[in-house]
Amino acid sequence: MTAAEPSHRHGHVRRSVGAAGFLLRLVLIALTGWGIRHHAVSRAASRGEAFPALSEVRVFFPTAKGLRWNAELDGWEVLSAADGLLGYVWQTSPQGDTVIGFSGPTNVLLAADSQRRILGLAILSSGDTPDHVAAVRRDDRFLLALRGVPLEDVGGRLADVEPVSGATLTSLAALEAIGRKFAGWTGSLKFRRPVQLDEVREWFPEAAELVHSDIVPGWLIVRDRAGRPLGTVIRTSPYADNVIGYQGPTECLLALDPGDRIIGWRLRESYDNQPYVRYVQEDLYFPTWLGGRSLQSLAAADLEAEQVEGVSGATITSLTVAEGLVTTARAVLRRREAAARRRRARWDWRRFVSVADLVTLGAAAFVAMTLLVRPLRQRSAVARAVVVIVAVGFFSGQVLSQAMFVGWLQHGVPERGAAGLVALALIALASPLLRGRNVYCMRLCPHGAAQQLLARLSLPRYRLPVQAQRALSVVPALLLVVVTLAARGHLAVPLVYLEPFDGYSWKVAGAVSFVLLAGTLVLSALVPMGYCRFGCPTGRLLELTRRRRWRPTVDDALLTLCAVVAWL
Repeated sequence: MTAAEPSHRHGHVRRSVGAAGFLLRLVLIALTGWGIRHHAVSRAASRGEAFPALSEVRVFFPTAKGLRWNAELDGWEVLSAADGLLGYVWQTSPQGDTVIGFSGPTNVLLAADSQRRILGLAILSSGDTPDHVAAVRRDDRFLLALRGVPLEDVGGRLADVEPVSGATLTSLAALEAIGRKFAGWTGSLKFRRPVQLDEVREWFPEAAELVHSDIVPGWLIVRDRAGRPLGTVIRTSPYADNVIGYQGPTECLLALDPGDRIIGWRLRESYDNQPYVRYVQEDLYFPTWLGGRSLQSLAAADLEAEQVEGVSGATITSLTVAEGLVTTARAVLRRREAAARRRRARWDWRRFVSVADLVTLGAAAFVAMTLLVRPLRQRSAVARAVVVIVAVGFFSGQVLSQAMFVGWLQHGVPERGAAGLVALALIALASPLLRGRNVYCMRLCPHGAAQQLLARLSLPRYRLPVQAQRALSVVPALLLVVVTLAARGHLAVPLVYLEPFDGYSWKVAGAVSFVLLAGTLVLSALVPMGYCRFGCPTGRLLELTRRRRWRPTVDDALLTLCAVVAWL
C-alpha cells in the first residue's frame, strides 16, 4: 500500500462525512418547517368558531347588548337591551381561513342592518404584518365600500371594490374571504322549505336530480337519470323577499328551458291573505304575459308600460307576484354576469401578477443580464444595486423575510398577487442548494444592496474584535430559534419586527419598521455589511442551505434546537 492510498481514503471519508452532514442540515431545516406547518394545520382543524367581541360589534351597533347565534344565517343576530333585533354580523372564519394575503389569512367582520343591507366591514384579526393590517383598518373608503348593498348581492359587488394602496394583498384577501363565506348561502329566512322533485316534474317529467348552483342562490339545475341537464328552476326567494303584498312576500318558482326561455311558473308559499293567494293560483289568464319570454326579456320588462293587469279580487297580491318575478330575473342576471366576470378574472394575468410583481421580475431580469454579460458585470455594480433598492425594495416592497416564510408554512402560498415574491423565494432557495451561491442575498435583496452601496462610501469604519465577531455571528441563528418559538406559539413576538424589511413598504410601514430599517443601515455604515453578517436570520437560513464543504458549527446545534422546538 502506498502512502497516497491512506490519504486518498481519508479524503473520501471526509467528503462522505461532509455530504452526510450537509444532508442532515437540510433535514433539520425541513423538519423545522414541517413541524411549524403540522402544528398550524392541527390548530386550525381543532379551532372552534370564535364569538365576536361586543366591542367590535358596537362599532356598527352602539346600543348592542348581546348576540344570538342564528344557524340558518350562519351568523349572529345583534340584540338590544330589550332583545330587539338591531341587525346581523358575520365573520369570515373559518370559511375564509384558506385565503392568504401577504403571510396569513384575515378574519373579517361583516355587519348588516335588520333588512340585511351591509353597514360595513371591520378586521377582527389577521395573520398578515401589523403595518399592512393597520393600513386596511384606517381606510374607511375600503371598509365602507359595500355599504347599502343587499347581502345577497355582496358576492357580485366584491370585484368592484378597490384594494388598499400599499396593502393590496391584505385587502384582497379580506374581500376574497367574504366571497368564500357567502358563496353557498341562499340568503332566505322567510321561505326555508327546499324545492322537491315533484314540484318540477310538471315541466320536466324526466327529472331525477336537482343540483343547487354554487354561483346563484335559488338557481336549481334539473337533470335526468343520465345526468343530462333538462333545464333550470329559479326560486324568487331571496330576491323578492322584500316585495310585499297585503301582508307579506310571496315565493314562486320559474321554470326555464336550456335556452333560458320561460316554460312555466308556480306560486309556492305566501305570507299574504290566503283567499287572495288562491285567486292568483286559480287564475288561468294572469301568467299569459310571461309566455315565450326569455329571462333577459323578463328582466327588462316594464309592468306598467306593458299594462299587466292583476287578478280581479287580488290585484295587489298578483301584481306583487309579477314584480317579484321581474325583480328575481334582474337579480339572477346580475349574479350570473358577476360570476362570469370572476371566471374571466380567474384566467386574467392580473389576478396572479400585479404591477409590483412585474417590476420585481423586471429587476431580477436586469440583474441576471448584468451577471451574464461580462462588460455589464464589470461596470454595473452601482446601477444594479440602485435598481434593486428602488424597484424591488421601495416600489414593490417584495422582500423575503421570516414573517413571510412562516406565514406561508402556516397558511399556504398566496393564490394571487404574489408572483414576484414566489419567484424571489424560488431563486433564494434553489440557488444555494443547486449552484452553491446565495444569489438572493448577494444580488436581489434591497437591504443587502443598500449595505453594498454604503461599503463603497468613504466613511469612518469600526473594526470589531475577533471575539466580538465570533459572538455576534451566532445572533442570526439564535433569531431562527426565536422565530421557531414564535411560530409555535411559545413566544408572543411579531415576526415582522425581527427584521427591518417591512420598512421598504413605506406606504404602510409604522415607526418601528422605519427605526429598524434606519438603525440597521447605520450599523452597516460603521461595520461593513454589519446587518447581513450579525443580524439577518433570513440570510443565515439561506447560507445554511448553500452547498459547500460541511463542518459542524454552533448553527447546526441551534438548527437541531429549532427542529426540537417545532415538534414539541
